Amino acid sequence: MAKRTSKNPVQEMLGMAGDFVVKQKGKWEHKDWEAFVEKVQKAGVDLSDELKKSLGHILEATKRFYGDVSSIPDKKPAKKAKPSAKAKSKSKAKAKSKA
Repeated sequence: MAKRTSKNPVQEMLGMAGDFVVKQKGKWEHKDWEAFVEKVQKAGVDLSDELKKSLGHILEATKRFYGDVSSIPDKKPAKKAKPSAKAKSKSKAKAKSKA
């Protein structure tokens, strides 16, 4: 069994799935899938046939998000508002009015 990071195995596997989909740009062949499954197993996640099927669904769902979210244009950062002129404090305003 391969060495795990401090992350929960589910978090690690989901991160790997996201990285895989982005690296593959949402497209992959069966050999890519097999290599991904092997990588997940080397990371210490034991995959039964049922879990492999579920992992495939996770990849397909992630691919859907990748396609939809990637097509949204990046927003330009909002311009910072210019600082407004400082208002005179009440004590200074009162002092001037007495003069």
